[in-house]
Amino acid sequence: MPISEYREIRFDAVALRAALQARLLEANARPGPGAVPLAGTVVAASVARADPLQLALEIASPEGAERGSILMEAVEVAAALKFLRAGELNLLAKADFLTYDLVLGMYVALTLLCGLYLLGFLRMEGVKPEDTLGAGRALTGALFLVFAVSLLPGMFGAHMGELEAYIPAATRTAVMGGAEAKGQAWLKDDYEGALARARAEGKLVFVNFTGYACTNCHWMKANMFTRPEIAAALSKYVLVDLYTDGADAASRRNQQLQESRFQTVAIPHYAILDANEKVQASFVGLTKDAAEFLAFLESPARKGIPEQP
Repeated sequence: MPISEYREIRFDAVALRAALQARLLEANARPGPGAVPLAGTVVAASVARADPLQLALEIASPEGAERGSILMEAVEVAAALKFLRAGELNLLAKADFLTYDLVLGMYVALTLLCGLYLLGFLRMEGVKPEDTLGAGRALTGALFLVFAVSLLPGMFGAHMGELEAYIPAATRTAVMGGAEAKGQAWLKDDYEGALARARAEGKLVFVNFTGYACTNCHWMKANMFTRPEIAAALSKYVLVDLYTDGADAASRRNQQLQESRFQTVAIPHYAILDANEKVQASFVGLTKDAAEFLAFLESPARKGIPEQP
């Protein structure tokens, strides 16, 4: 798309949001049946812009507008850090600048600052010395502080649970699944090497089509693969990660392999193959049902296909 067209679209979107905001403010200012209910305001805001919370705050009060703007900027910075780190991993296959500890530390700092700001300890736009701390602002500030504290263990290698899907992808064994710590060495972007190892060891190959910026992929590796029963089942396979969303030749090759063999480029995608590349089982997408995923991992054995000699 030419940059001129993008600018026109962006301008029209901004103008539309501004017009809707003005109409909502006008409607809420009128008493009686013409007023727009709060629920309707939030629904309309969610359609008109990507940050309905901020618009709701803007309608509530000017101070709310300033606070909402600052919080949205913090969220945007956090999202930018996540995708910049994913981009560095895509291009270089490792992150020497935006390391996991650095970005997670920035997340802690951002959430901590947001909490202190909302509680009135940081004097910035939207918070005045004479302002009374309401219950809503106090609760929101406390939640930010709790979230900041909950992120701290991740900087020391602790398992982050559900948060693994939303914080920057870790490359350290202790955080990203703990598989290698249990003797499950993962090959990376080495499909032919995995097949060769399978032939040498008499095992099947477990292929993980994954992505650097894939939230569901990170969740599965951090929360599903670490379950004892899943880890035990995975230990019977030769394990290989094939990244498909990078900018390098390996990612393009992996994506072509996935599309040609399985007619899909969806990730996460898990496949079990023998050393001759015959597909024994395939599983697409995220699941939080450990029994379902375990059944997939054990399906070759149930079919009478030996996983080891």
